Amino acid sequence: MDRRIFFEDPGYTKDDTGQRIASWHSVINDDGVWAMVHSDGGDEKFQSDKKTPERRRVFVTRYHPEVREETSIVYEGDRYDITNIEEIGRRQGLSIKATWTQGKYNE
Repeated sequence: MDRRIFFEDPGYTKDDTGQRIASWHSVINDDGVWAMVHSDGGDEKFQSDKKTPERRRVFVTRYHPEVREETSIVYEGDRYDITNIEEIGRRQGLSIKATWTQGKYNE
């Protein structure tokens, strides 16, 4: 495990017009956690006849019960949406499939 990742949960506030604004807060700690990261297939998909860049990754890390599918992963400055979480052993680790889609969060 040689890559630093961050787990963040969404929080919502409202602006002056009443529109919901997403904000993110750290789930485990502000320093992140160590993980092994590898690709999970192709990096592009087609959506409604237009090519949309997408990266799918698998993050393997120690077991953290706080991680849920609503949690996102920040890796190398990009926010990945968790699509699947599998426990490795009996609370020994997690194998997390996640997807980054260009322009989704405009970060």
